[in-house]
Amino acid sequence: ANFDKGDDPAEAPLWSFSYGLRFLMGHESHHATHPQGAERRAAVAREAKRLFPLFAPLRRALAAHFNTTADRVIFGGDDGGWERLGAPSVQVYLPNMLWHTVHNRHTDAVYVRHLRRYLGGQRFDELRCSAATATSFLLPLVAPAGAGLLYYDAPRGQISENEHRYTVGTLHAFAVWTPHSIRPWPYREWAAGEARVTVQTFGIRCGEWWVMYH
Repeated sequence: ANFDKGDDPAEAPLWSFSYGLRFLMGHESHHATHPQGAERRAAVAREAKRLFPLFAPLRRALAAHFNTTADRVIFGGDDGGWERLGAPSVQVYLPNMLWHTVHNRHTDAVYVRHLRRYLGGQRFDELRCSAATATSFLLPLVAPAGAGLLYYDAPRGQISENEHRYTVGTLHAFAVWTPHSIRPWPYREWAAGEARVTVQTFGIRCGEWWVMYH
């Protein structure tokens, strides 16, 4: 919930769908950015690491996607200098009448900058991290009827909207540069708790390794 914590407030408008209010950038999540949140961040990191055994099938699935072995797939939170990098995360959305009509078109390119900031530009280059390989991954755990992804391209200069429906247990991948948004699913008052639940992670190839993080 804090993907914009490293962005420059001077470049953001006073208010926008992307950032909310400029002076609350970071999605009002001071626990993720301010010094007084350090203890909480450490506690969350410890709890997240306890979940790593549950992510073993995800590591194997990603290795198969990359045509490599599971030991070549690094997760944020792994030992060896990755302890402070965010691990793959579980994202939960409830149906919302507003987002049923408003599409939040965006790309995930910010996550390339996120890894570069974490490593530092020199280390990013030394590890031969390739921004061109940056990929978004979604693994649906719960997919209500109609849940999926909208993505956009511009053949012959005209914007085209396309859709992709989710299948539970199937790994979905696309380049972080792809404009996309969550596909709204029907809001039903008698099923207001019908959640859309996905594992979400982003990956970049660094030499012989794939680094997966959030």
